[in-house]
Amino acid sequence: MFKRFLLSTVLFLAACAGAVPLGDFSSTAPWTVNDSEKRNQCMTLQTLPESGEKGVKLSWDGYAFPYAELHLRTPLPLPADFRRGNVSLRLRLPARAPVRSISLRLVDATGEIFQYQLRCLPPAEPKILTVDYPVNLMENKNSSWGGNNDKKFDLPVALKGFTIDFERESGAGEALFLGAEAIPENTVPSAADNIRLEIETGNPVHVLTPGKADQLRLVLRNAGDARFRGKAEAVFEDFFGRTFSEKLPSVELAAGETMTCPVRTPLPAPGHWDVRLRLFPEDGGEVTKKRSFASFKPAGPTPGKAEGFLWGISSHPQLHPAPVQKLEALAAALVGAKVVREDVYWHRVQPARGQWDFRSFDQTVAIFAEQGIELQAILCYCAPWAARDPGAKRPEKAEPEPEAWKTFCREMAKRYRGRVRFWEVWNEPDVTPFSGFSSASYAKMMLNAYKAVKTGNPDARVLTGGFATLANHPMLREPGYQENALRLGKGGYDIHAYHEHGDFHPHFVRMVEERFLPMRKRAGVTEPWWANETALTSSGGNEKPQAMALYKKLIYAWSRGAVGYNWYDLRNDGDDPNHGEHNYGMMTRDFYPKPVYTVYNTLTTLFGGKKFVRQLNAGEGEWLFLFRDGEEMALAAWSENGGILPVIVRTDAASAEAVDLMNNPRPVEIHDGRILLETGSLPVTLRLRGATRAEFAGNPVRLESADLALPGKPYRFAAGLTNPFDKPVEFVLEFRAPAGFRPEKTERRLTVPAGKTAAPVCELRADENFRPVFGTPVTLTADYRLSGGAVKGSVSMPVRVAQVIPQGATTGRPPDFTLEHRRQVRELFTGDPTRGHLLWKGPRDLSGRVSLGTEGANLLLQVRVTDNIHHQPERGANAWMGDNIQFALELPGRKGGWELGLTRLADGSPEVWCWSAPDGFDPAAAARGIVLATSREESETVYCAKIPFETLGLTPELLKEGFRFNLLINDNDGGGRQGWISIAPGIGERKDPSQFPFVIFN
Repeated sequence: MFKRFLLSTVLFLAACAGAVPLGDFSSTAPWTVNDSEKRNQCMTLQTLPESGEKGVKLSWDGYAFPYAELHLRTPLPLPADFRRGNVSLRLRLPARAPVRSISLRLVDATGEIFQYQLRCLPPAEPKILTVDYPVNLMENKNSSWGGNNDKKFDLPVALKGFTIDFERESGAGEALFLGAEAIPENTVPSAADNIRLEIETGNPVHVLTPGKADQLRLVLRNAGDARFRGKAEAVFEDFFGRTFSEKLPSVELAAGETMTCPVRTPLPAPGHWDVRLRLFPEDGGEVTKKRSFASFKPAGPTPGKAEGFLWGISSHPQLHPAPVQKLEALAAALVGAKVVREDVYWHRVQPARGQWDFRSFDQTVAIFAEQGIELQAILCYCAPWAARDPGAKRPEKAEPEPEAWKTFCREMAKRYRGRVRFWEVWNEPDVTPFSGFSSASYAKMMLNAYKAVKTGNPDARVLTGGFATLANHPMLREPGYQENALRLGKGGYDIHAYHEHGDFHPHFVRMVEERFLPMRKRAGVTEPWWANETALTSSGGNEKPQAMALYKKLIYAWSRGAVGYNWYDLRNDGDDPNHGEHNYGMMTRDFYPKPVYTVYNTLTTLFGGKKFVRQLNAGEGEWLFLFRDGEEMALAAWSENGGILPVIVRTDAASAEAVDLMNNPRPVEIHDGRILLETGSLPVTLRLRGATRAEFAGNPVRLESADLALPGKPYRFAAGLTNPFDKPVEFVLEFRAPAGFRPEKTERRLTVPAGKTAAPVCELRADENFRPVFGTPVTLTADYRLSGGAVKGSVSMPVRVAQVIPQGATTGRPPDFTLEHRRQVRELFTGDPTRGHLLWKGPRDLSGRVSLGTEGANLLLQVRVTDNIHHQPERGANAWMGDNIQFALELPGRKGGWELGLTRLADGSPEVWCWSAPDGFDPAAAARGIVLATSREESETVYCAKIPFETLGLTPELLKEGFRFNLLINDNDGGGRQGWISIAPGIGERKDPSQFPFVIFN
């Protein structure tokens, strides 16, 4: 939703001083449409009646193919002096054109094609748009293919053409291309901008292995035309935020020269390392370059086929040449992966009935086998000639003709017998982007495939298609698709495959506990299941949450019966750091590791060869999972309660160590067969050498409170103390109060009898002027030690605080709530690659600022929404399906709560709707009583509501006592409701007022 388009021709002409025209759009002769007949696309010459300007009209059938490519027959070079600037395209789109994105394609001297994809804002009426593509030929570009595929521009660079992506099944569409120009940037890039940073580790996937510290080097290359002189500093930062830096020698690089700098400082610890190279040109300023590498002992490659738990990764190696596939195989093998999930692509293997071409799949099977990895092959998608319905609008997603399908499945299993064991029947058949058939039809396909595969290889294992989700996904083909297919296809699968992208808690837990496992039970499914494509994107700078999600989702899925886990995917699919679909990878496209890659290696190192034993019950929000092999036990542990909680583990282990996510161990003392382990949101693994048992023995110290912290009021909490030993123990606690509380530090001592628990109540008091900043954690910490000091540590808990709202106007002060963090976002298209462009890309994509206030006997609510595309096709009760505001209040003493909507309709008029009201209130009357004004300027929509106290049952006394309040912003960019961003949970997916913030007016 970035601002991409200029709608004024005048502005375009004014901006183009010094611009160089690219291409002749007054004739179709220089142009061609790729695969036009196959895709039902064409181009014609059209003249604009109002101006007489000619252009190339590209027409398409959205049912036949999802994108169109308009290419120059002979690529046209960019200006010789062009290094950085814009390439601008002028085109005319019809009203509400179902266009998702328009891409620029450049080609370099080696034939490598570079793509720049920009989202499209469909105009409300026919308009001429200007699309500006920022181009920097001095920077690497990951969205490329062909040529030498080095992600670097080899001069000269030429215009290749343009592509348009449109909504699937959108029918006929058109775009009129009118002109393109290259606009060099007036300012010449500094020499520092043209310095490239690479990292050498001794292998091509940037992993530094033990004993190779001397091979860690920084390589600086001058990719520009000017000499660089200056100084440089490299700053190294690990996953936990620890840093060190090195001054580099004076840097002087002529154009094309390279400088190699060995890293002299030994790494403080293995793990993931980010490197920031700070360049200081001699003429002043600073330019920063970033790279990363991993340092660990590789868990692989390992010989033989996968045994026990299946450690997998999803990738698409056949889309790349053999050298790149070999790098992918090496990268997967080093972290201990034994299975890689890959599509077969029926149309490639069997381009026509009776014609077979196994070369591509043969090559990929062989490349990965060299690294001890077997493919988990997906039997997909329908070869166009084999579609059961010859007139299918999307033949590749159509139901195949049964005999052709059975032949394909049988021949694949037969040919790869002994090399490929796992055959998956289609990919995500339950969602429209990948399937055009019902659950009943899919069940028949699965039964046919099962018999055919077993005929070709009786030892093969057949998986259901990996079902995408059990969430209320707008792309689901039909309600209950997965359950229906499992019932009707019983006997047609050995393994039940299931995906479900997203975070671990609460999304993945809820889906598995509340929907997936009950659904399996209802359907009578006793076959094991495999989480064979599930992950979390790192878009928006969320690489650490992504790494934590891998550990938590994999361990949890294993504990719930999964026989394997595939992370999606091995490498990023693109280079836009804010594009969700581009950032699922464990590595960048050019094989630089992300933290999740190191975590995968940690998991296979610690848990490879082990079996799940049981989950230890440590209370709500605390997760402890026990595994074992013949030599040791391993306990995976973390907390979702927002603080640090010490856990006592009773064991007969001979020795123990706690291992962090980067596989760094530290010894842990054992006292009388008991171990103290501190858990938090970062998972930790407790290795118990020689152990035959491990039990949860309680929390020595646990802080708990049901209170809200209010200004000037006492805040009470309990310090639960459990003595796990066989004799009385004195507990000494020193409390460190959060800022704004008194006393700042206090000590408590209490002796607890052997095996007993005590819970002394403690008290703090918030200052009268306590004003917490929304979103900033408020944490209470206690340092504790037990008799003798052998057992000591820290415990913390989040303090729930009331949001204090100043009475009076909403203007002239900071907002009371900000909605701009990924944790506040709920996306409905997660895991749908055709809707990846709709995933949240950061605060400029969708965010909000919420202010509450008062004016006389009225409650004021102002919401400023940043959203480049305002789309509201609905009204009334369905307004939540478009761009709008939902807010809710829970007032003390009322039965039921308020949930209301504020909407700016398609014609710009305001609308208020009430979905629910407390007993005794009329929803329709309440909506009529609220005065709403809306405005929209550029990418900001402002909602200002004046709500009479009597409408909601508010009083001045209630304002001072406080009530619960929550709000979300719905988002729809023209392709359906894609999600929302909320102040707090409890209002979107499920209604839970206990999770709402508590507000008081002062």
